[in-house]
Amino acid sequence: MTLSKWLWFMICFFILVRPSGYLVSQNTKALAASCVGKLPASRSMLCYPSILAARTIRSGAIIASSYGSEVPGSSSAIGRTKNGQFRPRNLSVAFSSGLVHVTLPNLGMVQSDPKSSSGLNIYGFNTTFDLGLFDGLTISPGIRGVFAIDVLGSASVESFRWDPMYKRARVGTGSLGIRIGLVRESFTLPGLTVSVFKGKGTILELESERDGHIDLTVGNESMRFRTTMGKEFSKMGILGGVGWNDSNGLLKGNIPGMTTRSASTFSSKELVDSQFLYFAGLSFTSMIFQLSMELGLIEGFGDVPSLYIRPNPTEWSVFSRVAARIRF
Repeated sequence: MTLSKWLWFMICFFILVRPSGYLVSQNTKALAASCVGKLPASRSMLCYPSILAARTIRSGAIIASSYGSEVPGSSSAIGRTKNGQFRPRNLSVAFSSGLVHVTLPNLGMVQSDPKSSSGLNIYGFNTTFDLGLFDGLTISPGIRGVFAIDVLGSASVESFRWDPMYKRARVGTGSLGIRIGLVRESFTLPGLTVSVFKGKGTILELESERDGHIDLTVGNESMRFRTTMGKEFSKMGILGGVGWNDSNGLLKGNIPGMTTRSASTFSSKELVDSQFLYFAGLSFTSMIFQLSMELGLIEGFGDVPSLYIRPNPTEWSVFSRVAARIRF
């Protein structure tokens, strides 16, 4: 690996893992207490559901921009190798579409039952590029691609289908990441990779078309980690893995009936949510083309009191996607 490639790798890695300036965890109770102080007693019970809804929407948007495996159907780093006069095959492009389903507290009329809930479907449409930089080390004929390095980039659009009282909304997200191959798939061993991604999306504004409803503004930023393992058997393959999402970005809400003059009932850039997710999938490969599907679960939030809230904030959410990938 040349010096210039190593420098490029270290620069990208530093950008990805360097913490942002405001990633200081803020206690959920402190944010809720600030909200309660701005509302009359009859409406203060809406603070917890509103904050939970904003956090859930942010988490769902980040899942819809990435899902499980960062490269659909792939558990081995591409790397970069050249045989003779042939050009190196070190690029792949994947197109995927998926669904994330989460359950939110009801944010309709403030007179409605705050314990009621509604479902939210988030549809994601993604394009992922994978560029191999380093083919990795060969320990033996069956152990290859050790510490192979890929650079990954993705662009996605997330579409929200929710309560008809809220307009349909879309956000865009861009991500940059690095994937390191621990071992490349061989006849005897599965492929194993770890990856780190940093993503940032546009601001989502959910404003009700009726008076007396709760308006939310949600940012979409994340640090994502994935460990993926998979193996192909002839043309069919299986894949599974575990991930961790560090969700951050603006959370802001306006609840009608504030007792003080303030631009928002609650607002924070410091409340960070960390969630584990698990995923598994199947793939079919023919020459340079691959089709895959994936299912996954993401854990809920464990620091929100269940008082006045349904669903249970610790419940798991589900996601799925299908993808087509081509390797050049």
